[in-house]
Amino acid sequence: MVYQACFENNSFLELQKYCTKLISVEPDKIFQSLNFSSIPEKLLVSIIQNDNLQMSEVQVWEHVLKWGLAQNPELSSDPTSFSVEDFNTLKNTLQQLIPFIRFYNLTTKEFSDKVLPYMKILPDDLCMNLLKTFLNLSDPNSKPSDKSKPRIAKKINFSTIDSKIITYQHAELILKWINRLEITDELITSLYELKLLFRGSRDGLTPKKFHEFCDGQSHTITVAKVKGSNEILGGYNPIVWKSDYSYSTTEDSF
Repeated sequence: MVYQACFENNSFLELQKYCTKLISVEPDKIFQSLNFSSIPEKLLVSIIQNDNLQMSEVQVWEHVLKWGLAQNPELSSDPTSFSVEDFNTLKNTLQQLIPFIRFYNLTTKEFSDKVLPYMKILPDDLCMNLLKTFLNLSDPNSKPSDKSKPRIAKKINFSTIDSKIITYQHAELILKWINRLEITDELITSLYELKLLFRGSRDGLTPKKFHEFCDGQSHTITVAKVKGSNEILGGYNPIVWKSDYSYSTTEDSF
C-alpha cells in the first residue's frame, strides 16, 4: 500500500506528511484494514501523535494494543494470563508508542477497563501518576480535565447527519472540498447544516422520485454506496436542481 511504502523510505517525506494528514481524517482506512498489524512502527507513531486524529483516545489505545499483540502472536489476548515475561515482551514492543497515548483524555471507566489490566507495560512513573489521578475521580465518566490534552476533533454533530452511508468524518472532508480547503485547515462546522432531502431506500430510487424531492434545491451532496463493497461514490451540485430539460454551468461542482 502507498502509505506503508512511503514510510519505509525517508526520501518520501512530503508523501509521508500527506498520508498522515489524510489518515487523521479517516483513521479507519488504516486501523480497520486487513494489513493493519503489518504497518511500520514509524507510521503508527506518526498517526497517533497527530493532534487532528479523528478518534477517541480509548480507541487509539485499543488499536495500539492490537498492533503490539499482533507483533507477538505467542501472547494471549487476555492479560490476566500474562506472565512477567509476557508483560515485558509487550512493554518492549510498545515502548516507542506509549509516550503518544494521551491517557488523561480517558474517562475513569475507560482507564479502569482498558488500561489497568496492562499497567505493567507502562513506565513506573507514568503508572504511579495515572493511578494517583484516576483513583481520585469518583465519577466513572469523568476525566482529569486539568491534565488532559484533547485531540482537535473538529466534528460535525451526528444529529445533523441523517445518513446510512457517510459519517461526520466524510461530511467534514466533503465540506472542505466544497470550500477548497486543505485537509488540515480548520472548518467552522457550526456554519453548516446537513439536511437529508432524499433517501433512495426510503423514498424510491427512481429519477422521478429524485426530482420530486430535490427540484428547487441547491448546494446538494449526493452519495451512493456500491453494493457488496465499502466504496462510496457521489458528487456536489451548487446550482438548483430542475426538471425543465435546460442546462446550467458551474465551475464549483465535483
